[in-house]
Amino acid sequence: MKNLFMRAREATLKQDLQAMRQSIDNYTLDKQAAPQSLDDLVQAGYLRMVPKDPMTGAADWAQQYDSVVLSPDQSSTGLVDVHSNSSKVSPFESTPYNEW
Repeated sequence: MKNLFMRAREATLKQDLQAMRQSIDNYTLDKQAAPQSLDDLVQAGYLRMVPKDPMTGAADWAQQYDSVVLSPDQSSTGLVDVHSNSSKVSPFESTPYNEW
């Protein structure tokens, strides 16, 4: 039962990361500027809400920022990726959640 619960949390983590990463990309393409935070994605309507990290139980995502503009039209740098804030290791994939 514990394995099933853990697999469900990992599946949720993967889905949430994919959705947030897609939103970051769409925001950056549409606005020619990267978002400055996950809250920017919510305010602009790209996400309904910032999800809770299923591994930490809080919306405490590790946000990765870049100092390089991705296109000549982009006016500023900002958020480029997001990861779990959990340093725990997946028992199924043997990789830390914060590297997903």
